[in-house]
Amino acid sequence: MQPWPCYVDQLRTIPYMDAVHAEWLREYAEDAGSILEWGCGGSTIWLAQIAKGKVTSIEHDPIWHGRVQKVLKALEEAGVVSNRPEVWLQSDKAAYCDQGEHNKQRGLDPYDLAFIDGYAPWRLDCLFACPRCVKPGGHIFMHDSQRHIGKGGIPPNTCLDEFVRNNCIRSESRIDSIGVGMWHAQLKG
Repeated sequence: MQPWPCYVDQLRTIPYMDAVHAEWLREYAEDAGSILEWGCGGSTIWLAQIAKGKVTSIEHDPIWHGRVQKVLKALEEAGVVSNRPEVWLQSDKAAYCDQGEHNKQRGLDPYDLAFIDGYAPWRLDCLFACPRCVKPGGHIFMHDSQRHIGKGGIPPNTCLDEFVRNNCIRSESRIDSIGVGMWHAQLKG
């Protein structure tokens, strides 16, 4: 088994997700000037190879964070990754989720795209933080969204439905052949 959740094909990684979901995310990620990813791993390595802009990933687990850092360093040394992402370790829920406050304190601009694929119990908190850390008109993707999205893309709880109504121009979800969902929304702007 590989030390990260992705497949390696001719020294390029493919994230551990359905190819349809990966291509959907790629459509937006390739040209994004900046990407924020909650939860590092195979998709971090993949984003580092396809994105033209800066990739920042946040991880809550110190052991996993260390593993991914080693893989990224090895791939960078091998010349496979030239756009090495910043991978931050944040074990505190508030610091992990609220990257808008983090950006504000450091004078950083909001991100063009957010990809939520991290610690499952904190995913909705990351989603609700997106209007503070993603540019107006920016895009949000959430992998494994079937945990949070009801049938037909309708959120199973009022809080998420309210988030979409108050913050998004549009949203949609796609379910792959084994029932894993990918949700996408574009923020109002």
